[in-house]
Amino acid sequence: MPYYIKHTNGSSLVTVQDGTVDSTSTSVTLVGKNFPTYGEVLNQNLISMLENSANSTSPDPALIGQLWYDSTNKVLNFYRQGSTSNSWQKIATTIESDTAPTSPRMGDLWWDTSVSQLKIYDTMASDWQVIGPQTTNNGRLTVIGTNNFTLQVSGNNVFQVDLYGGVVKPYNPCFSGYDNTNGGNLTSSGLTSYNTWKPKLILDRSSNFDITSGVFTVQSPGYYRLNASVTTLGTTEVRLQWWKNGVSCNVKAKNNVATASQLTCSGIITARTGDSFQLVYSTDSGASISNTYSTYQIEFVG
Repeated sequence: MPYYIKHTNGSSLVTVQDGTVDSTSTSVTLVGKNFPTYGEVLNQNLISMLENSANSTSPDPALIGQLWYDSTNKVLNFYRQGSTSNSWQKIATTIESDTAPTSPRMGDLWWDTSVSQLKIYDTMASDWQVIGPQTTNNGRLTVIGTNNFTLQVSGNNVFQVDLYGGVVKPYNPCFSGYDNTNGGNLTSSGLTSYNTWKPKLILDRSSNFDITSGVFTVQSPGYYRLNASVTTLGTTEVRLQWWKNGVSCNVKAKNNVATASQLTCSGIITARTGDSFQLVYSTDSGASISNTYSTYQIEFVG
């Protein structure tokens, strides 16, 4: 009684008659009933399958889904069904390492753990070509790549940078302006009474600076550079302070000179999302802050 051999999907492959073998329908030998030395044939089939038909030439004939280890190029292939014809296709080797793999073959894949990039080996260039991402951070605040990219901190967009390394625009953590809202020189009722500085001309305020209150609200946690520079007038004391969440954060400056001079109040402060910054000032009797040549910046620095 013959054996009726089928594909895995149930379609017919070949009929093997009693006492015979079929060595033309597949790359392994199919054994019929009562064939002498059938044990040797079956064992040879098992070895071939264990080795994935390891040889310098591909198995013939091949079945869809079959594996073949190309011993010349040292790569594993599978037999793939195509729209018009079937063919052997390489199964690329993927290696995870912080150093380049040795003795690579064309099409090998390497996940470079040092920069978190996927690369493919190109024998024409004799080098590893980056698949992506094109831009990475190597942990040393250095950017590698040639594409535009957006810098994020804690999931918040901070800067957009072009392919030349220039900052296209800050998203929302930055503010700059100058002069003051009342159009005249600033004075206050005494050194213990602080007023909030409110810039008149805004260069970049984004969405997190309230013009009415003069308060900047932090949306991206990190380090911020707070800087103010004003021209003081008069002969008595003028003070500048940066406040964080309504209290002094120890970034302050004062002067007491008989002629006009520049007073700078600058420092770097760490902040969390929701914290606020504001610049406050106070003057003693006989002193004031000029409305002109006064600048005011809040910058995200890291």
